[in-house]
Amino acid sequence: MRTNHIRRRVVLFLASALTAAGLLAACSSDDGPTKPAVVTELLRRTVGPAGDTLILPDELALEIPAGALATDIEITISTSNAAPPRGLGKTYEFAPDGQVFASSPRLTLRIPVDDLGVNTLPEEVRLFTRPSTEWSEVPGSVGELDDTEAGAPVLEVSVLLQHFSPYAAATLEQTQVLFGVYGFAQDSAVGFGRNGVVAIYDGTDVSALAGRISGVLTDGWGLDLSSHLAVGYDGEGRIWSWDGNNYTVVGKAGRTTSGRAMRAIDGDDLVVVAVGNGGRVFVDDGTGFTEPTDPAVTASEADLLTVKCFGGGEAVAAGNEVCLVRSGGVWLRRDLDLITSNRLFLRSVWGVGPADYYLAGFEEVPGEGVVGRLYHCQGSWPPSPVGDLPGNPGRLHGVWGDADDLYVVGEGGVFYHRAGGAAWSVEGTCAGETVTFYDVWAADDEILSAVGSTVQGGLNRAVYVHGVDECEVVDTGGGGGTGRTILFDNRTDRELACQLTWTYGVTDGAASLTVVPATVNEDCPEACDTFFRDSSGSGENPTYPWRLKINGGRLVVDLPRFYSRAELVVDQIYHDYGGDESYSGRTRCFAFRNGAEVAARGAAGGNTQTVVLDPGGDFNQLVVESCAGRVHAITVYP
Repeated sequence: MRTNHIRRRVVLFLASALTAAGLLAACSSDDGPTKPAVVTELLRRTVGPAGDTLILPDELALEIPAGALATDIEITISTSNAAPPRGLGKTYEFAPDGQVFASSPRLTLRIPVDDLGVNTLPEEVRLFTRPSTEWSEVPGSVGELDDTEAGAPVLEVSVLLQHFSPYAAATLEQTQVLFGVYGFAQDSAVGFGRNGVVAIYDGTDVSALAGRISGVLTDGWGLDLSSHLAVGYDGEGRIWSWDGNNYTVVGKAGRTTSGRAMRAIDGDDLVVVAVGNGGRVFVDDGTGFTEPTDPAVTASEADLLTVKCFGGGEAVAAGNEVCLVRSGGVWLRRDLDLITSNRLFLRSVWGVGPADYYLAGFEEVPGEGVVGRLYHCQGSWPPSPVGDLPGNPGRLHGVWGDADDLYVVGEGGVFYHRAGGAAWSVEGTCAGETVTFYDVWAADDEILSAVGSTVQGGLNRAVYVHGVDECEVVDTGGGGGTGRTILFDNRTDRELACQLTWTYGVTDGAASLTVVPATVNEDCPEACDTFFRDSSGSGENPTYPWRLKINGGRLVVDLPRFYSRAELVVDQIYHDYGGDESYSGRTRCFAFRNGAEVAARGAAGGNTQTVVLDPGGDFNQLVVESCAGRVHAITVYP
């Protein structure tokens, strides 16, 4: 039995309570001066060659193995207000700074799943570190759901450390992304992505339909496009049926707490199987989706992220440190310790039958980070490693093929192809772009689709490959979905006259807006907030007839749900105070997720412009600050 997954739960939940003082994480941006770090010590302990486990209940565990330290060292754990972009939870600092170890300690941070919103998956959360001045991702960090306790699950992000420095969890910068793909014929395939995006390939072009659900679609399966099934998460893990334009719920994960997304689905002539986070398994044998009661299923809480049905009801499902096989209608658990003693994360399964299939994923190797792994199971367990992959692949996410061809995709633009028994070749991807492939589907060497995410022109975009060399960057639009525009009401002209606070309605009821106190100071001599009708030499602005002027104050927009992207129509007003232009106003826009800053951008120049906040994850509050600026309209996208 694998004990790593369970042992970490015991460490975090059965430890004696410690008193910890917390700080809300804040984040500086390139648009303003760096804020001084505020550090609060939480724990101090001396650890020697025998090792120890340092615990902050419901926050973190630092497991220092025996032999990691040669002598006694006093270790402190503190929180800091310095946070990476798209940060989640707190930033932790460890001292002595730069301390190295003979064998790697394991650091595990715990974050409420509700902080993710409905558009972010657990594996999109990684650990970041800042050994000097810049934040960077820690190689090998993995986010996964902890569903072992009653109530809402918790996100755990874990990694083997090489040294001490500040560490924090944050989401990847993937605003637009396709997570799964399934094909029905040479001229018919569909990709599934964030913001309910469905990317349909008709044999020539890819068309993206956004906002099909209010959440994320991860995978699909069916006999044809017009009646396929899809899985994902919109606040609850669900299974949907497509009617040609929208989805209807046909199954759900049973419990309505956050984080339990359905992740993969496949079917054959007898059953359809859907799997998800927290060990969720649903099987439809023609009578509707139900949860199996086999001990191998009910005893596992590990995330299941892939499934393949082979015919006759035979299936394989796999995920984070888990592999299940369905044979004769009964689910059995495979022993991954027979493959490796390290943590093994399986992301994709494909094969021609229950005695001939492949598993793709990655292994956490001490001292190396994550190493891509591909295994071939031919009847007996354990499977054999496929060790001739080109280069040094990291995270492998997808595998698919037929009797003659095999394709493997992953991070870093990995796109491998093997024809028959020939050597692997590296296929064309998106030239000049940084690509992460999440899934691949193929029926033969002429029918191929792969999906993922890329960066183009500094912006994140979804990517769709149709045919080995035809890579199409798909703009799913505004972060996906139809935007809701927040306009100011048109009751009367209002002078706030430096009131402390004032809350007023907006035209679509999408949010509550509050003007917080303005401060009179030498930089903003006219510190008042004014709400007025827009008029100029050419008359009223028909598009935005009302706007809010901000003089040294802040406009706070509290949103009723999470959104992924915002467009703020603002301007910056330059005043000439006695010929001294040093008091020119400046407008800055911010996005926050549960109080933590995730994006910031300043408005330059005096003309009306659109400021885009695209933090690569969800937010539920917007803030506009200005010495002398105006806000015309705000549009938020799901």
